[in-house]
Amino acid sequence: MHNQKRIFLALILIVLCLSVYFGAFRVQADSVVDLVTPDRQEIKRVINVYFEARYQSIKNLQIGNFDALIIHNTDNLKELDKLDLTIYQNEVYQLRYQTYVYYLDFSEIIFDSSGSTANVNVTEGSDVIYENSSPKPTKLRGIQQALSLQKLNGNWKISSDKYEDEFWRMIKNINLTNAELRTKIEKTATLYASIKAKIAPVKSLATQNLESCTILCYNRAGAVGYANDHYDYDNRNQNYAYFLNNDCTNFVSQALFLGGGISQYIPFSWDPSSDGWYYKVDNGTHSTSWDEVDPFHAFLVPAATERHYNYLGGPQARELDPNNPIGLQTGVIIQFNDSCSTSPTCSGWDHSVIVEEILGNGTIYVDSHSPDGKHISLYFFLLYAKQTRYIHINDNLYRPFVYIPAIKGGQMIPQLAGSTAYPAPGQNASSAMSAYPPPGSNNTAKRNQAYPAA
Repeated sequence: MHNQKRIFLALILIVLCLSVYFGAFRVQADSVVDLVTPDRQEIKRVINVYFEARYQSIKNLQIGNFDALIIHNTDNLKELDKLDLTIYQNEVYQLRYQTYVYYLDFSEIIFDSSGSTANVNVTEGSDVIYENSSPKPTKLRGIQQALSLQKLNGNWKISSDKYEDEFWRMIKNINLTNAELRTKIEKTATLYASIKAKIAPVKSLATQNLESCTILCYNRAGAVGYANDHYDYDNRNQNYAYFLNNDCTNFVSQALFLGGGISQYIPFSWDPSSDGWYYKVDNGTHSTSWDEVDPFHAFLVPAATERHYNYLGGPQARELDPNNPIGLQTGVIIQFNDSCSTSPTCSGWDHSVIVEEILGNGTIYVDSHSPDGKHISLYFFLLYAKQTRYIHINDNLYRPFVYIPAIKGGQMIPQLAGSTAYPAPGQNASSAMSAYPPPGSNNTAKRNQAYPAA
């Protein structure tokens, strides 16, 4: 018995020694046993106050006093410089925060062995309404942030804030100094103002579809409605994979198919020139054109031979003049290139978004994955992009033997033209045609209604 006790005590001592040796213990956000509850709660309080000070600084267009919250070192001075740039761009664009709400999800807090240093992982989200803008909030979700804190004289202060959301990562890729970034902000403001002034007045979504198309039409309102419903990770369509930090084109393809009513194209063996445009929900296999920026563009926009028009499914599109995108509408896909200068053959195209709304003054808003956002001003993407292309989806989707999406039991299934979702080719579509209801709806009455507008 005494030997067993000695062995048990020896094992405890070994475990304690190993814990000290490896230096740190971890406190999960949902931990039941928490050895440092007062420190943990104080850290969360300091970080919340820090975020409030950041948002207030942007609202007031002036950096507030962070002395009680941060240690003035090189890392934090860089963060204050970034905040100053954010304030400057919002001032140039007259995007002062009118109202804001932010959300912080503390995923973990890790203390070192002394208990005087902590690393914190936080996921941020926000809803912001800007002055001189749309009354609808811009929603951003899933912004990962890593903070380090030190306990000095009994007070926790932030020693480092790795605040690199997707926008800052994109801006970082263009390798400009702060002074150069200020110049780029001003030039981008001029470019954006020019684009807004050139956009023709936008007709209603219903009128757009009825006037330009009579059968098998691209449902712009449906595509936008789908994007608004599934813009963030928590509300993603779980029948589809979510590609972390690289889900943008997968997202817009879903919007075109599930919201816009565009058929998929799974190529036949006699068509080796294309890998099609499709996603199989039963096993996750998909074409590169479904989730990659360049292949998506290559499939939608026909080459000089126009071989694409022989495809039996998938969207067709044309590019608008990037300097004069007259005719820009909701449901248009915009792609950005952040690593090329002027070469048309460069491979730096790396992001896709869908136009969500265009105001009467030409202000353009988009929905996006990676970053996950809804009703984002196009300006934020133009700021980092070296090239931009506007992909206008053709309204008329008619092809012979087209497979189109239909609803059965709340699930999407492929159907030949002539299914209940759309009339067969040649039928009078004026009264019979209707887009499918919102994803997952089992309400029969709603199946004769168009997907709701954004």
